[in-house]
Amino acid sequence: MPPSAAPWFHDLVAASATQRSETGSDAEAASSSRPSSPIPRALGRYRILDELASGGMATLYLAATSGPAGYEKMVALKRIHPHLAKERRFLDMFLDEARLAARIVHPNVCGVIDFGEADGQHFLAMDFLSGVPLSELMRAVGRSAELRADPMWVPVIGRILRDAAEGLHAAHELRDADGRRLEVVHRDVSPQNIFVGFDGTTRVIDFGVAAAADRIHHTATGEVKGKFAYMAPEQVNHDTPDRRIDVWALGVVAWEALTLKRLFRREGTAATLYAVLEEPIEAPSALSPRLPEALDAPILHALRRERDERTPSTRELGDAIRVAIEARGARLAEPGEVADLLRRALPREEESLRTRIISARARKDQLETPRSALPASWPLVLAMICLVVLGALAGAWGLGTLASGDESASGAREPGPTLVPEPTAPRAAPPPATTSDDPTSAHATPGSDGTFASDGTTSTEAVEPPAGPTRSSRRHTSRPATRGGSEGPDLATEW
Repeated sequence: MPPSAAPWFHDLVAASATQRSETGSDAEAASSSRPSSPIPRALGRYRILDELASGGMATLYLAATSGPAGYEKMVALKRIHPHLAKERRFLDMFLDEARLAARIVHPNVCGVIDFGEADGQHFLAMDFLSGVPLSELMRAVGRSAELRADPMWVPVIGRILRDAAEGLHAAHELRDADGRRLEVVHRDVSPQNIFVGFDGTTRVIDFGVAAAADRIHHTATGEVKGKFAYMAPEQVNHDTPDRRIDVWALGVVAWEALTLKRLFRREGTAATLYAVLEEPIEAPSALSPRLPEALDAPILHALRRERDERTPSTRELGDAIRVAIEARGARLAEPGEVADLLRRALPREEESLRTRIISARARKDQLETPRSALPASWPLVLAMICLVVLGALAGAWGLGTLASGDESASGAREPGPTLVPEPTAPRAAPPPATTSDDPTSAHATPGSDGTFASDGTTSTEAVEPPAGPTRSSRRHTSRPATRGGSEGPDLATEW
């Protein structure tokens, strides 16, 4: 039957036009009009090194956080586009992903390290995974006749599928603090969201459109989330999602990974959806004779269109695939064997990633202003600075003394009686100087005769002048002669 003859066809095409997903039409339309922004230097405590990818809703950066003793950790930093963060529904979706992914702790799920906001920008810090999506590995093997015929390909795919099934099962079994199951459903299981690391470990990534009981953002009626070619029939028909739609999607991934062909993908959305709902599904071994027939049953069981007849959990699907591979005398590949095949399929990928990280770090170091540091000869520099400061103080003190002398000279030139020279009588010796008990007397201050005591203190006793004014007495007087002791100006205060 042609797609246009199906009674649900027109409604389904209209519904598909309203698709909303993490890279859905609204986010893509908004992002297509946004101006390209430079890579931020940092977000919170994370230093941004490079941009890894950019989608309709968020940008993924390579970042690093550092600590004492040379500690550094590489992370993948996901930042929601600033213009989308202003719209509540997109921000709620991003917050839901952060809250949900942070709760799932499993070796086959990409871990969330941190979530925060810096300068009005929301970000999600995740484990930095060194590897490639399963979709890239499948393309590389599909181009190589040698790898397609490699007997390790089936055990390697079996290990990848088993790891992914365990990661999804951990999400499906997630419970809240009260022990209630959260009914988490990924809703976007595909080769792009199954990540194969260079360490041979497979992890499920991207819970951005996952369904859960405690989400802030809820899907509106008519909205479809996920990729059409991996959607279960009930997902297309807008039925309430449960974990079995992830079982279906993982079954599609298994079928395509083993046959290296597309199962439901057609030209155009309507034809793809029609294939999901109506077209027959062939057994994998019928398309690839090298595949053991024992694998047909678990995969076709996961692809039952009636979900009540489908494999109930991803864990059961993973176990069934393992049993089918072992039934012909083989076994699942070990992580090291997965890593070896990955390097053979993509021999330059790991080194290219390592070079990119090194280049990004070096480029970032050049752009950033280095932190100021004391030179190795800092004691000598400090001593020179002290000498300069002391010299400046000494010069200022000398200028203050000269100013005081000028004031005295000015006072001496005031008009006065004409002096007639007289015989000079011998001067009596001045009385002994006394030391002031004032705490400020430690500062050397001039006395009334402009002299300083030998111990650094000022004489406060008045010196009896000779019987008549003489040039000598006027030269040593800092102000008009008065009877009695008089303290001079405090040089510290005057300076």
